[in-house]
Amino acid sequence: MISHPSPAAEFTDATKGAIPVESENCRFIGVDFSDLVLEGHSFDDCEFRSCRFDHGSFGGVIFSTCRFDQCQLTLVSLKHATLADVEFVGCKLVGVNFSECDDLRFSITLNESVLDSVVIFDRRMKGTRILGCRVRDSELSGNDLRNADFSGTTFERTNFSRCNLENADFSSCRGYLIDPSTNRLKNAKFSLPEAESFLGFLGIKLVR
Repeated sequence: MISHPSPAAEFTDATKGAIPVESENCRFIGVDFSDLVLEGHSFDDCEFRSCRFDHGSFGGVIFSTCRFDQCQLTLVSLKHATLADVEFVGCKLVGVNFSECDDLRFSITLNESVLDSVVIFDRRMKGTRILGCRVRDSELSGNDLRNADFSGTTFERTNFSRCNLENADFSSCRGYLIDPSTNRLKNAKFSLPEAESFLGFLGIKLVR
């Protein structure tokens, strides 16, 4: 007899009161989590689609192998939260401090998302993918970003400081400001004319 996997449980805003403490293989569609207390909850192999997480507290919450699609996260507290193999696609993240998360299992991917006033520092993010995103007014300091892929991402007023960017790919990025004296850039990929931004840090003017 062939066994078929059980269909994923699905929750909407009308049924959010029934969300279990331990959610596995669940879909959350259009749920407003802003007024929910989720401390102590865990989500494994779950999908969040068109959900809102505004001003919420997710202290100690575990998200493992989860996908956030077209969601909005504004000023959420992630103190001691676990983000392990979590993907954000087409999301808007405002004022999110990922540095509050548990460092041991921290692993995120960002795709076609907007990051506004986001903070990430002292994280181990080797091989991270931040693809086709718009990152503005954000702080990225002290991170291990070796082999990271930033393809298609645009940066605005975003600071890289004390980062290991060896072998990282910025070749199709725009707007980055990276001080070569405070970041490790060996074998990182850049392209002109954006790479001319290095000259300002070196006190050099390029005459055309």
